[in-house]
Amino acid sequence: MQRSARALLTLAVAAALAGGCGRSRDSSGLQLVATTTMLQAALADVGGHRVQVSVLMPPGSCPGHYDARPGDVRRIRGCSALFTHGYERFVPSLVGAAGTPAPRVLRVAVGGNWLIPAVYSAACEKVSEMLSQLDPAHRSEYQARLAAARSRAARLDAELRRKATAALPRPVPAISSDQQAPFLKWIGFEVVGTYGRAEEFTPKQLHSLAKVARSKGVRVVVDNLQSGPNAGRQLAQEVGASHVTLSSFPGGFPGTDSWEKCVSRNVDLVLAAATTGAKGKG
Repeated sequence: MQRSARALLTLAVAAALAGGCGRSRDSSGLQLVATTTMLQAALADVGGHRVQVSVLMPPGSCPGHYDARPGDVRRIRGCSALFTHGYERFVPSLVGAAGTPAPRVLRVAVGGNWLIPAVYSAACEKVSEMLSQLDPAHRSEYQARLAAARSRAARLDAELRRKATAALPRPVPAISSDQQAPFLKWIGFEVVGTYGRAEEFTPKQLHSLAKVARSKGVRVVVDNLQSGPNAGRQLAQEVGASHVTLSSFPGGFPGTDSWEKCVSRNVDLVLAAATTGAKGKG
């Protein structure tokens, strides 16, 4: 798969010569490319009107399994910077296919689940530092927008925790995709088991998790949209739990194009599923 993608990228270089995402007479501010909509959200929150951001990956795609397309070469040629998380395997070949001068690649090295407000705030801080290096003349604006983004994240954190506590006063046992487990723990769930991508879900693991689910009284099984929206459905059906799919990135569901909307929708979805599961368990 990577070999075919590399071949397509090589063929695209000639076409890319006419393209680019650098500064032009028709645009203003930094012309940036982000690998994911989560990075796009952070760049928009901190950069505001000072940045123009193009995204490579559709929000429903898995970053670890995305194959770069020929059109992606045109997007990164001449841009001010390409922002990545650091785990996107397609980036080296994409940058190589773009030719010279190579686009500047900036890795926002912030670990943890970015759906969690404290983690997202840390990512925004890193983005602010990077934008200030790219555009030092507007450092004060980036710092001000960072402060505002942090404040919004803190308010949302408190608001969603209150909502979760009101809906589910006691921790609810759950089994989930490993990509959503940290988020569920943040909102107050007791994650008693996890699993990987849909293709990694073996009958043996299903049997083992079903045993855990029954012993712990699991009420909800939570999938991750980008790594398999129905990976845990059979498990949920087998143990009589509710099933729900959450998104790791903004835009995964309609009406969730910002970080705040994505997080809020995820919380609403999982609380509704857990409440249904709780009623079903009596």
